[in-house]
Amino acid sequence: MTRFPLPPNATIGLVGGGQLGRMSALAAARLGYRCHILTRETDSPAAQVSAGVTISDYTDPESLRAFAAAVDVISFEFENISAEGLDLLESLKPVRPSPSILRISQDRIVEKSFVNGLGVRTAPWRPAGSLAELDVYKRQARGAETAPDRGQHRLPPGDRQRSVGERESGVRRCRPTGDTPSATSRNVIPRLVRGTSRSPVLR
Repeated sequence: MTRFPLPPNATIGLVGGGQLGRMSALAAARLGYRCHILTRETDSPAAQVSAGVTISDYTDPESLRAFAAAVDVISFEFENISAEGLDLLESLKPVRPSPSILRISQDRIVEKSFVNGLGVRTAPWRPAGSLAELDVYKRQARGAETAPDRGQHRLPPGDRQRSVGERESGVRRCRPTGDTPSATSRNVIPRLVRGTSRSPVLR
């Protein structure tokens, strides 16, 4: 059974082998922990600086069980992984944060609704499930480029895919007088605002 806080030389399993995983593995090493990476890449940045690596898809049960057996606790570096695979890992070892948090971060509408429900302000946004809804929003946005909005300079809306993916992929800027991009139930339309926040949830 895993003890908390983790004892020295414990092994942290990280799902995902990118740059965030690499930084996490380096930080863990300075604290006296080993890291074992689960990744689909044969030469991932995180695996290059970690004690162990499992090369596998994020959904293969046999590989997930072998990965869990090699670590003491599990985390993940980004949201573009299988929530169901994480459920299996959680049944074997502690997973922090939990798969329920992953599921929130994988759906832009659920994610933004969640942080707004906590009282955290984001850029104004709304879901767009059709071209008609997107056209209505664009008409409402006409003239907003120079209109004040709570002390911020307002910009045209953007078009962001609702489902999981790389944070800045599937994002297009929608000018009020420009062509309307395709819209489906998977689109989220946030108002673009000038600011210094690096959190994509707040944008």
